[in-house]
Amino acid sequence: FGTMAPVGFSRLLEALPLAAAIYGSTMLAAMTPIISRISIYLLCATAVYAAYLVSKQDMKMGHGQSGAIKAVLAFLLVISLDLPTARIGYHRALDEVTSLKNSLPDRVSESTFGALDKDKNKILEGEEAESLGIPGADSNNDGKITDSELSEFAKNQKPCDITQDKASGLFCRNFCDEVKKTAHGRQKALHAIRGNNPIAKFASELFDVSRGLDQAEKINKKFEERTCQRILRSVDRTNRRVDIFCFIWYIVAVVGVYALLRMRPWTAEPVKGE
Repeated sequence: FGTMAPVGFSRLLEALPLAAAIYGSTMLAAMTPIISRISIYLLCATAVYAAYLVSKQDMKMGHGQSGAIKAVLAFLLVISLDLPTARIGYHRALDEVTSLKNSLPDRVSESTFGALDKDKNKILEGEEAESLGIPGADSNNDGKITDSELSEFAKNQKPCDITQDKASGLFCRNFCDEVKKTAHGRQKALHAIRGNNPIAKFASELFDVSRGLDQAEKINKKFEERTCQRILRSVDRTNRRVDIFCFIWYIVAVVGVYALLRMRPWTAEPVKGE
C-alpha cells in the first residue's frame, strides 16, 4: 500500500494539467470568439498530451501494446470533445441571434416609416396607413399610426402569420424580410461554428444527410412551408436532444480519459511497483 500512494498521487498531479488543458481547449475556447478560431488546434495538442500521459507508465514498464491502445483511445476521446465544444459555441452565437430577434419589431417599424413617411414626422395616415395592411394597429383610433404604435403592435400581436409569398401589405413584407435576415444570421453563425470545429462539422453533415436536409436550401424551404411568425419564434431555438447528447458525451469522454490514466497495463503478468 505504501508504494501505491505515491504512484496514485503522482498520477493525480499529472491529471491536473490535463484537466486544465481540456477545459481550456473546450469550454474556454468555445466561450471566447477569438480562441474558438484555433480551438481544434488546442484540442489536438491536448489529445496528444493525453495520449502521452496514459501510455507513459505502460511504455516505461515494457507494455508497448497496452500503451499504444491506451494512447489511441485517449486521443480519440479527447478529439471527440470537438462535438460539445462546437455546441457550446453554437449557443454563444445564438445569443446574438436572440438579440436580432428581440430588436426585429423596432427594425420593421423603422424600415416601414423610412419607406412611407417622407417628412420623417413618424406619423402615418390615410393611404399610407392603409398600405401597411395591418388593420387594428391604430391604438388611438384617430386614423393615424405612430412609430411607437407600430413597434408595439409588432411586439404584442401576431402580425403576418402567413407565408412570405402571401405577404401583401408593406408592413408584412418588411416583417418577413427582417425575419429572413435573422434566419440568415443564424445560418451564418452555424457555418462559422462548423468552420472552427471540423469534427463537429463532419458529424453534423452526416446528421443532415441522414435526415435528408440540405442546409443551403433550408431557409428557402422553410419560408415556403411556414409562416414568418412561426419562423421567428423558433429562429433561436436548438435541438434539445443534441444538446443533451453533447453534455453527456463530454462527461463520458473526460471520465474515460481519467480511467485510462488510472488503468493498469493490460497484461496477465504482475505489475511491478504497484
